Amino acid sequence: MITAVGQAPAWMRICLWAAALQCLVWGPFIILAPQQSAIAYGYATAPRDLFLWQGMGLIILLYGVGYAVAGTDPLRHWLTVAIGLLAKTLGPIGMTWAVLQGQTSPGVLRLIPIHDVIWWLPFALIVLRGIRSVSPATAAAAPAPSSRSDHAPVEIPPVASPADPGSSSPPAALSTRGHSSPHPIVTAASTCLPLNSLSPLLS
Repeated sequence: MITAVGQAPAWMRICLWAAALQCLVWGPFIILAPQQSAIAYGYATAPRDLFLWQGMGLIILLYGVGYAVAGTDPLRHWLTVAIGLLAKTLGPIGMTWAVLQGQTSPGVLRLIPIHDVIWWLPFALIVLRGIRSVSPATAAAAPAPSSRSDHAPVEIPPVASPADPGSSSPPAALSTRGHSSPHPIVTAASTCLPLNSLSPLLS
């Protein structure tokens, strides 16, 4: 999920909730009364395929739900506002093109200022503020580099030599840096077989 830091100004919430209210009124009106809503919207006659017009009402209703959710935290839900801004920009462009091509009545353009144009500036400001708020949050969430080197030397523990059976002192540690101490096998052999017993063999 996208997070943002900072608290959104109150006007952002009010703006989004007002846009949500507008969509939540027009959406059900188009769905429940498609013919009357088409005439009120500016069409000369109701569309032949009313189910398509009702589908547009459903989309408007869903936009209202999205704006209401975005109004709870505008900076966190700036992407939802960006989608709404895109729809309120491309919609009038497409409607104007249809009027210029003679595909629909010019009366549909009369509601564009209150349905779309008035939301351009506040929606754009919310999106810009949301993008700026996400950047420091992303940098703060990045893990800090580790100060421990990956090539640190590994210390090898010393190897202890076997203890003398007749001595109570602990076994001496075998140095890992030199060979001043005898090998454990040599030490074990000298312990089990005294040197004076080998004197006849060595003479």
